[in-house]
Amino acid sequence: MRNIAMAFAAIILLVSCNGNNHNSSENDIDDNYYSPMLQQIDSSIINNDAEAFASMTSYPIIRPYPIKDITDSATMVAYFPTIVDDSLRNMVRDKGLDGWQTMGWRGIMFNNGELWADTYIIAINYISKSEQALLDSLRAQEAASLHPSLNAIDFIPVMCIKDSDTNAIYRIDYCYPDSNRFNTYRLAAYKNGSHLSGKPDVVLDGYLDIQGSSAVHYYNFGPDSVGKQIYFSIDYHEYTEPIYGNVNLSGHSIETHKFKLAYWLDYVNVSK
Repeated sequence: MRNIAMAFAAIILLVSCNGNNHNSSENDIDDNYYSPMLQQIDSSIINNDAEAFASMTSYPIIRPYPIKDITDSATMVAYFPTIVDDSLRNMVRDKGLDGWQTMGWRGIMFNNGELWADTYIIAINYISKSEQALLDSLRAQEAASLHPSLNAIDFIPVMCIKDSDTNAIYRIDYCYPDSNRFNTYRLAAYKNGSHLSGKPDVVLDGYLDIQGSSAVHYYNFGPDSVGKQIYFSIDYHEYTEPIYGNVNLSGHSIETHKFKLAYWLDYVNVSK
């Protein structure tokens, strides 16, 4: 799918690690308690039954940013043709139950993590050509909305966060490393009232550290030469809001703020 670490990779890391280290008894899906449910999932995909697929899904289903997550069954029914294409249908039809493997507490995965289920579908890592085209289009829209100073290097948008305490907007990008960059993540901070198409109030370089079997994401930005920094963590396996982050944009003291995930394009036009 993509060769860089970003928010959507949390699901891949969570459910795909140790994918080849399981014994044959775990993979005997035909005799597994979950086989009727898996057969229903397979059937809904093969028969292009969006309603059945949506009814067997646990929400939200995370999509790669800046595509919005699927938060309910109605949204899934509408989005189903974008996710489920002929390639996935043929894959499910060809592999059948043999394509599913039990992975302990992580659940049951299809085809090395393209789909994940427990008592419901819990993750979809498969990206169709249609969804990839949508992803590319939204990334291009975000890039076009930014101040030229942020487009001086190649990057991919990772996430947007709103600070619930100050109404500041933070965008995080993965920046392709070069000879002048050691850290590969960038945070651009826009204080309340700032134009998001203008130059950001603060720009900090940082890095992502992924830890534990739940693949908790630790984002660390700064400190810069005057002590400005922001750091926070997201556990995508047990995700709840608010996210608590530590913020020091004055260079004087660190404060704990409440964050929530947002979408840049929802705010950028309003701020112009």
